[in-house]
Amino acid sequence: TLGPYIPQFISIEQPLTENTCATNDFSGIAYADQTSGNGANNACNRNQQHGMYLDQRSYPVLTRNSCLGNKESGFSFFSRACGTLRGNVAGENGKQGFSIAGHAQPLLEANTAKRNLDSGIFYHDHAAGTAMNNTCESNRKYGMYLAKQARPSVKGGVYRANRVGGVERGR
Repeated sequence: TLGPYIPQFISIEQPLTENTCATNDFSGIAYADQTSGNGANNACNRNQQHGMYLDQRSYPVLTRNSCLGNKESGFSFFSRACGTLRGNVAGENGKQGFSIAGHAQPLLEANTAKRNLDSGIFYHDHAAGTAMNNTCESNRKYGMYLAKQARPSVKGGVYRANRVGGVERGR
């Protein structure tokens, strides 16, 4: 099953807040197509794939959410998803805390990624956007990994006690 799925081409007038979306077959909360809206103080934990899944051209504003113990990534951006993430926590996920793939271009600001089994923040493919003042600590690989073709703007941040390294660009 899927937790709350926000269908295409809508803007959610009421914020999606204070939900617990756990142990779903796919994701806790999914934004797809051209959806927008605000999501705050949600807990998306122990899902079979992602805590929060953002795809296509979705562009929500997500603040103070937690995605813990998901089998894949805590927050996952695919395709051309955008949006703004501020003050969120992604920890103890099976892969990355924040995964940005395809041509996604989110703003990640003041988020925390800790104790993930891969990297805290991972930019794949041709992903871009901005990562500003995030904290990545005690991840099994890197604090932040930038794949060869990825081109995000990285400003500030704390990268400590990550097993392999702080910020690394692929070759």
